[in-house]
This record gives sequence, structure tokens and C-alpha cells, in this order.
Amino acid sequence: VIIYVMSDLPSVNIVAASEVSEKTKKDDVDIYQLLRTPADLNQEKEYAWLQQVRTMQVLERVMSSVRAVGRQLFLGNKMDPRFGVQQEEAKTLRLELLQLIDGKHVNDKMKAVVSLLADNVIQFEITFKHSKSPGGFYRGVAQPQVQWKLAQLQEFGNYIGRASFLLAECNERAKIIFNNKKWDKAAGVLIHQSLLEARNALVSANLAVQIPRKRGLKELYNFVPTKKFNPPLPGDKAVSVYMSGPRVFCAVYTVPLDKNAKDQTIQSVLIEAIVPGMPQILARLTSSLRTLQEFLNELEALKSRIP
Repeated sequence: VIIYVMSDLPSVNIVAASEVSEKTKKDDVDIYQLLRTPADLNQEKEYAWLQQVRTMQVLERVMSSVRAVGRQLFLGNKMDPRFGVQQEEAKTLRLELLQLIDGKHVNDKMKAVVSLLADNVIQFEITFKHSKSPGGFYRGVAQPQVQWKLAQLQEFGNYIGRASFLLAECNERAKIIFNNKKWDKAAGVLIHQSLLEARNALVSANLAVQIPRKRGLKELYNFVPTKKFNPPLPGDKAVSVYMSGPRVFCAVYTVPLDKNAKDQTIQSVLIEAIVPGMPQILARLTSSLRTLQEFLNELEALKSRIP
């Protein structure tokens, strides 16, 4: 057992400690404010400088890209009004889908023409080899009276609209902070959270067109718009239309009609076309995500070094 006597204990300046305590009570300030080191002050100044200089730059760059995407895809009805994107009537886009073999497009086995109005499929024409059809080819046209959405493009537009609202809100908050010159830790946390939400919306937009949703054959067979082909699709065929990156794909599946047949292999043929302007749109989106992520990383790194 160790017994300390008063002379062994470290000396404490009772008067100085009392003065600090009284000053804290009197001025109603955080004790941390009285004990900050020069290094702490430098980190805070750097954090404030980063917010003040970079926030508006990043917002301006990203908002400009999102605004351009909104205009190019006629998303005025989905964009935040503060972006100034007018509601314009979309133009019909006619895509010719062909098979890609050894890097070359060919049309000897299958081809299709998809007419898009914004994210709506308004007409779909398809031709493919089919031994039981007249002349050895099936030729059909679908002009569905029911709404046929290219779901991925619709989701993309919805997320871009969501991102525009979040960016506009962040821009308003940043202006208030700028006018009040309150670039402190609390302001940094607010800016970081606002930009993180906007980034997540843009990530979701990107994923919507990059990764098609998996659909089973039963769902494809029961998809109402594809039942509107004239003449009807052959019984052993199912059709799927989807996006992957800047391309629209059409897959025609051949399935065995006899469920008792030994060979139940499902075969598919793909045809594709690049959506005009979509490569540039996705490039803008990628650039915006990179800009946001770099700034978010900088804010997070500096904030973590402030006590």
C-alpha cells in the first residue's frame, strides 16, 4: 500500500484555477475556448478558410453541371425552380438498335427502332429471325396505349430533381453563412451534411442508369406494353428493353415452350444503341461526383483535427 503525504502530490495553482473557473462562469464560455493552443487556432483558421473559399466554388461547378443535365433531358418539371430550368416540351428521339458483333453493328439477325419521348417509349418496332414466321422473320410494331416508361431513365430524372433541390438548399445556407461570416465548425458540419445528401442523390442517379433491374421471364411475359405488338410476339419469345450506361439495350429471349423438354436452356440476343448526348451527361455527372467527394474529404479531414 502506497501512502502519499501532501508534499508528494503535484502542486496546483489554486488561485489560477479559481480565476479560470470564475471567468468561465462570468462570461458563459466553453472551457475549451480558454485552453485552445496555437495549433488548435491554426486548424480552425484553415477549416474556416476552406469553407469560405471552396464552398461557393464547388456549389457553382456542380450546380452548373446539374443544370445542364436538366436542360438536356427536359427535366424542368422535376428541377428545383431556383435552377432556372424552364419546362420545355420534350422532342421525340428515334434510336436504331443493332447487334454488335466483333465491334461492328450488323442487322442480318435482329434490329429494332425505339421512339422515346422523354422517358416514355411511344413506339417500338422490331425484326428478328424466326423460322415459324412468314419469310423466316418476325416483324412487329408496338404502340401501346398504356404508359410504357423506360423506368431507369425515369428514376435518373427523379434523382437529378432531388439533387437540384438539395444543392439549391445548400447554396442558400452557404450564402447566409457567408454574409454572417460564420465559417466555424458548426457551419462546416452543416455544409458537409448538405453536400453529402446531394452527392448521395447524384450517386443514385448514376446507379439508376448503370445497373439494370433484374426481371424474371414471368414478369417479362406479363409486361402489358409488350403484349401490344402487332402481330403478337411468337409464343417462345420475350422482349426486354433497358439501359446500361449511355446505351439502350433490347434483349429477345427464346424459351422452350415444352416445359417437359430436357433442354430448358434460355437463349438471348442483344441489340443496342447509344442515346445521343448521354455519354456527355454521364461524364458531367462523374465529374460532379468527383468534385463533391474531394471537397467532402477535405472538410472531413480538417474537422477531425479540431478538438
